Order: sequence, then structure tokens, then C-alpha cells
Amino acid sequence: MASPASIKGHPIHGMLVAYPIGLWTFSLICDVIYRALRLGGNESALPVLLSLLGVVAIGVSGWLGGELVYVHGVGVAGSPRSPSGSTGP
Repeated sequence: MASPASIKGHPIHGMLVAYPIGLWTFSLICDVIYRALRLGGNESALPVLLSLLGVVAIGVSGWLGGELVYVHGVGVAGSPRSPSGSTGP
């Protein structure tokens, strides 16, 4: 599929989308580890909850995006079809 935002024919979106997913997941892991190491502290659980909410939102949006593309064919370029009745090139 052609995209105006591409480098040598490869869309930039596919290259960059892994970074926020990985960083948000890493943020959740760091928050959980920090929280586990400081058991006696009176710190808020808000950072962990926000990281968890972000990871869940990324998962849901990924699921919905997959449904749009793989189930409903949104944004997929169709293959050229041969005339009806024709079986060969």
C-alpha cells in the first residue's frame, strides 16, 4: 500500500508504532517494580494505574485496528481481478 509518508516505499507508521507501545509497557513495568521495592512508602498508586490504563488502551486500540484491517478489509488495496469467466492471464 502506497503512502505519502514513506521511506523508500516503506510506510513510516509501521516503523514508528512499536516505540510508544514498548515505552508505555516499559513504563508500567518500571512503575510496578518501583512500587514493589518501596512497600513501606505512603505513595500514591496513581502512576501505576495511569500506566495500566495506557497499556489497556493501546491493547484495545490494537485489537480494534486489527479487526478493521483483517476482518473488514479497511485500508487494504484490492487485488486486480480478471474479467469474469477468464481463468488465466
